[in-house]
Amino acid sequence: MDFVKASFLDVICEDEYLWIFDNLIQAICRIDIDSFEMEVVSCYRKEERFAARRIFLFQDKFYLVTENSLKILVFDRKKQGEDSGFYLQEPSILYEMSRPYMTFMHESCIYFFPRYIDGEVICFELLTKKYIKKKLYECIRRTKISNNDLRIRYPGYYKGVVSFTLHNTKYYVECNLNDDKVIINESEFNNIILNSCCYDGKEIWLTELDSSNVTCMGRRIERLPKEQGYSRIYPLEDGVIIFPDNGNKLVYVEKGTFKVAVMQIPLLENEKQHIRLDCCENSNFVFLFSRNEHIDGFFLVNKRTFEVKRVHLKCANYLKKCFEFEKIIINEDEFKDLIKLIQFSKERVNVLYTGEGVMADAGKAIWGAIR
Repeated sequence: MDFVKASFLDVICEDEYLWIFDNLIQAICRIDIDSFEMEVVSCYRKEERFAARRIFLFQDKFYLVTENSLKILVFDRKKQGEDSGFYLQEPSILYEMSRPYMTFMHESCIYFFPRYIDGEVICFELLTKKYIKKKLYECIRRTKISNNDLRIRYPGYYKGVVSFTLHNTKYYVECNLNDDKVIINESEFNNIILNSCCYDGKEIWLTELDSSNVTCMGRRIERLPKEQGYSRIYPLEDGVIIFPDNGNKLVYVEKGTFKVAVMQIPLLENEKQHIRLDCCENSNFVFLFSRNEHIDGFFLVNKRTFEVKRVHLKCANYLKKCFEFEKIIINEDEFKDLIKLIQFSKERVNVLYTGEGVMADAGKAIWGAIR
């Protein structure tokens, strides 16, 4: 059983497993939540690689979505045998190939939000398999924010509401997908810039840029570590979890009482800068995973004791899966894929972001060592 760092950007917790799409080996995998052993369920065997950013589950099918395309890769778990269950759902409407989207699922629809608040929202209806355009922003008064940046920052979905801040402003937005209502709010505190926000099912929580301030219901939450900033807030069943921007202190705040629990993430010194965490909640724990490829392993938060421990995935024959069906293509331009080969090197290799050429050389050197 090999220790591995699978390449995934989203997780679904279901049937006592964590389900992912591993972008490196192009496969649906499931992770046992007790042993953290990973099983490769089914490989995507097409020539064109699919880079999944989000994964959704609807009627026993996984819907995989990229960041800059409306194409959807569907995996039907009921199909067996030679047909692996994968098929691509092509967009039926015109769109810009290079435009990035932020994606959420609500009821029987997948919503593609633009990067700018005045852009078009595209909806994929899971029952009809059709793409449509939805005008969620008709009620927005552009005069209110016309002189401000319209970029969407740190969007999140919870119980039918997509919430986000507007980049470099004191405005935050609530989009209710149940009635298509959009409300633009302004922070009551002067001379601040909002960083992120989240909806907890009842209230909106806000973080401020370049400060450690977190507010809810017009109240600044005390007892937060002041030596670090905070980026994204994620709603949990009984509270919110606040991710550090720089540092290793993870904060949980209970709904209603505003009781604060501060947890230490067991990070190495060189891992504390912009760790970019996301999470998946289970009844007993919160599973933290990082989009930063330099983070070794993942983190598990005990919801009862608020202890955080680092865990590692284990998978049988993972290296063999990487080379099946020529999933790893050695190309000097694909330095982002090549750096993932570090996990197979016998020696730890430190690679800095110093340019594509350096990254490609490092990847090829590792390839030569393990081939």
